[in-house]
Amino acid sequence: MKPADVCIAVLVAVIWGLAFVASRIALNEFSPELMTTLRFSIAALPCLFVARPKVSWTVLASISFTLFLGQFLAQAFAIAHGVPVGLSSVIVQSQALFTIGFAALLFRERPSAWQTVGIGVATIGLLMICGTVGYDFSISAFAILMISPLSFAAGNLLLRRAPDVPMFDLFAWLCLVAAVPLLALTLVGNGPQPTWHALTHMSLTGLICMIGLGGVSTSIAYWLWGRLLRDYPAAQVVPFALLVPFVGSAASSVAFGETFGPLRLAGMVTAVGGIAIMLLSKRPKMMPKIARGPMSHSLLIAFVMFATVMFFTPGPNNIMLLSSGLTYGFRPTIPHIMGITVGFAFMIGAVGLGLGTIFIAYPVLQTILKYAGVAYLVYLAAHIAMSEPPSAEQDDSRRPMTFWGAAMFQWVNAKGWVMVIGTITAYAAIAAYPWNIAIQVGLSLLLGILSCTAWALFGTALRPVLTSRRAVRAFNIVMAVLLLASLYPVFMDA
Repeated sequence: MKPADVCIAVLVAVIWGLAFVASRIALNEFSPELMTTLRFSIAALPCLFVARPKVSWTVLASISFTLFLGQFLAQAFAIAHGVPVGLSSVIVQSQALFTIGFAALLFRERPSAWQTVGIGVATIGLLMICGTVGYDFSISAFAILMISPLSFAAGNLLLRRAPDVPMFDLFAWLCLVAAVPLLALTLVGNGPQPTWHALTHMSLTGLICMIGLGGVSTSIAYWLWGRLLRDYPAAQVVPFALLVPFVGSAASSVAFGETFGPLRLAGMVTAVGGIAIMLLSKRPKMMPKIARGPMSHSLLIAFVMFATVMFFTPGPNNIMLLSSGLTYGFRPTIPHIMGITVGFAFMIGAVGLGLGTIFIAYPVLQTILKYAGVAYLVYLAAHIAMSEPPSAEQDDSRRPMTFWGAAMFQWVNAKGWVMVIGTITAYAAIAAYPWNIAIQVGLSLLLGILSCTAWALFGTALRPVLTSRRAVRAFNIVMAVLLLASLYPVFMDA
């Protein structure tokens, strides 16, 4: 990229990071629907002076509803319902990973090896930042927030359907297309009278925030961003958006006192380091057309059936989630759920992309992992057997398994290795390499989150039934015995 365009990309990231703070301040006066409507109404004012670009209404609507309406309405709802501003800036900018993934699948844009490394490093940094945020928001708010990066990524790529048009004109009309349905939604959801009252009693602070959000963050910044995406591949432009969490978190700490410790600071530095790696890498290449290969639908169905059985049937992970849901409740068990899901999917990807050759070359490593897993499972069984519902005095000292603990446990989980080996070897012909690995990882993420959530909810549902400490203790002893019984196949194979 040219130095001037690099500076523009950094400027856009700074503007978007500050916009999260402005959004939080504006939400003190406006509902999410009204704030988003005002944002796009202000950004659509240039439509009075510029003609509609030569793009069909279908294309305009598809870009507008993803890049603007879906992204910002979900973001506003999540912040209004308690998701911290710093965390919101992190989650929204995960669109960088979705955009590059979608671009690789749809347009065969393959990031270079160093860009892939940079993306991985930056992703680790984002996960470190996420790990510093407390449980101060609802699951539903987080689910709504996840709509934002997905919509953002889809809109980034849909912009390619509007080539050779003035970007400023295009973004002005995109804002107008989004503002019309948002206005209708605001009037229906809030009512005409409360909407009018909010507008007529707007403070100077609210007005400044809306002008910044509509005129600067949306109109000007998105025009610059769209121009960069038009001139450069997504894998070169999108990584700059990973600067947004750094700016958003720093601004939030100043404006709202949102604090972060050494782990969060380390995550920010790691994310910036990943961006530096991507900037110094070579231009991405186009994937050869033969890389996709034919997909075996029958084998895909067979793999889904195999994975469903393996994910949902009892095993060490599910038994521990059942016990954790009963002992601690569903919400404190969420890091455990996410650690299993992400950790296992990462293990499939790592083994499928070449790590498995190490275990083939050195079988002793498999033996070491096997017996390390046995020892750790025995320890976990003892821990579960002695678990009781935490009292008020124990809340700070006794917690369920963490995200990183659950993720690392997958590498010593005997049933996990059975699943990985079966997945990589028996179902490798789903599609051509590496698409077969991508499909297996994607389906593992989906089935993993469903099965883990189901088992944790099952344990949580037992809490009203098993009310006494003695009943909970007896249940956990049974779970510990079942966890030890899951070791039987390991010794049978020894």
